[in-house]
Amino acid sequence: MGQHSDYAYDQDTHTILVISTACSALSTVMSAAVVGVLLSGKHLRKRFAYKLILVIAFNDFMAHQSRLYSYYTIRNPDGWVCLFQAVTGIYFKLASIAWSSATAYTIATILHAARHGRLLNQRTLMRNFVVVCQTLPVIPAIIPLALDSFGPAGAWCWIQMQGHKNHILRIVCYYLWAWLAMGYVVFSYISSSYHTRQLETLVRGCGEMKFSLKHYCLVVNCSCADKSA
Repeated sequence: MGQHSDYAYDQDTHTILVISTACSALSTVMSAAVVGVLLSGKHLRKRFAYKLILVIAFNDFMAHQSRLYSYYTIRNPDGWVCLFQAVTGIYFKLASIAWSSATAYTIATILHAARHGRLLNQRTLMRNFVVVCQTLPVIPAIIPLALDSFGPAGAWCWIQMQGHKNHILRIVCYYLWAWLAMGYVVFSYISSSYHTRQLETLVRGCGEMKFSLKHYCLVVNCSCADKSA
């Protein structure tokens, strides 16, 4: 990482830092509470819907806790902690976004299987989700590291704001995927809502499916709210 000892820490940065840290602390506590509740209930861990909630909550927890030590990283931008915050911030945010998209995909898959009278292979689906949602985000997280683009970015360490290269990296390594995921989630839920009305009688007769649909919708609505910002 390049030298950033000349980074200006002004009053505006301090204000943003205080607000960000407070919000991150609240989000970290809430995510930890969700993880704790789900891990404490054996009957919950066996349900596919709750497995998705657990993974999303875990990634949210890791993403938000990385902002808790911004006060240190922004004053020591040349240290490894700054790099760690930047890498984990991108990785866990993208992983959470990917799992939220996987949740929307699962609902669409359930409805498709119901229309054709087939059962959902949960084990195969979860294995594919782990590969795509938890592994692939490593790539956009390490590209800025390889290009020496991490450093102070406002009130925390992330992809720096200066330079044409860094602007492109911000879009390619984060915002592009966040926007695409949000677009897919919106499209998927509109489509699923339409098909759900068509299959209302079938869903009413399948308690497990109806239970899963309600909680899948709750997960995406709660976890996707701030990920495109």
